[in-house]
Amino acid sequence: MKNKFKRTVCVILLLLIGILCQASTTKKHAPPQTVKRGSYIFRLAYANESMSAREAERWWGAFDDRRAQTVLSNLTGTYKGQSLFVPRSAFSGLANVSDVSAKLVKNGCVLEISGGDAAGAYDAKITFRRLDTVQRIVDSGEFSGIWYEKTIYRYPKPGELK
Repeated sequence: MKNKFKRTVCVILLLLIGILCQASTTKKHAPPQTVKRGSYIFRLAYANESMSAREAERWWGAFDDRRAQTVLSNLTGTYKGQSLFVPRSAFSGLANVSDVSAKLVKNGCVLEISGGDAAGAYDAKITFRRLDTVQRIVDSGEFSGIWYEKTIYRYPKPGELK
């Protein structure tokens, strides 16, 4: 009787440990809404969108089944208290963000955004020089170093376009 009771208790404990381990490993963390590095502060906003598989093809990191997608809907920032100029094209098209970080570089900062899953994974790097967005590169999260999209932002000097 004692052995049967001990075995039953052990089985129950093992089941509980398994359930707790599974819950802790499948728990999805929310991507950060604020990232600070040096004098730079970035604020990110997300929205949930339902989209068809055809629509999902237009987004970096979107899943190709019909589940709801979490998309990056807004990105703002400041440098030494002044607003950064962040064109919509710098952050649009990024879905299912999993991680955001920033690192200081000479004369600026690089905001790194990762997302997606497996073959749909991506790494986006948005470069800022003081108050301006100067570049966005999106590359494969699965095959590092192969960039698929590069946008360079240029700001003409006054009178240059005449």
